[in-house]
Amino acid sequence: MTLKQQFEKVMGETVNMALATSIEDKPNVRTVTFAYDESNSGKLFFATFKENQKTKEFQQNPNVACTPLSTELEADVQVRIFGTVKKSDLAMDKLVKMIAQKFPSGADTLETGGEMLDIYEVCFKDAYVTVCMADAQLLML
Repeated sequence: MTLKQQFEKVMGETVNMALATSIEDKPNVRTVTFAYDESNSGKLFFATFKENQKTKEFQQNPNVACTPLSTELEADVQVRIFGTVKKSDLAMDKLVKMIAQKFPSGADTLETGGEMLDIYEVCFKDAYVTVCMADAQLLML
């Protein structure tokens, strides 16, 4: 399997990611449910409640790091992404469909939250992919 195929498999099957921000040299990390669309390479999407601490941090510093969180005890492939975050113009129904493919109850939560949520996107040009504990390889998208 190529490095890109490994990347796309992780991004397509993993439900949650750790999303890290940093304000005034104070890091903060949390877990969010995300979606990745191979046809929209270099972007991943997630929803969050409007005007929460996370969105305030985005406004102060849009640089983020994230990594998909495998549910397997021994994940063979790890992905690290560094990018910028911004509010997305992706429609909620599109995000719901993408989330529903891998996490149906997560899609239900998005539909229930509706007006209380904003969609954000992380934009990135490349990702670091580690396969079977080897050195991370840079994947240019």
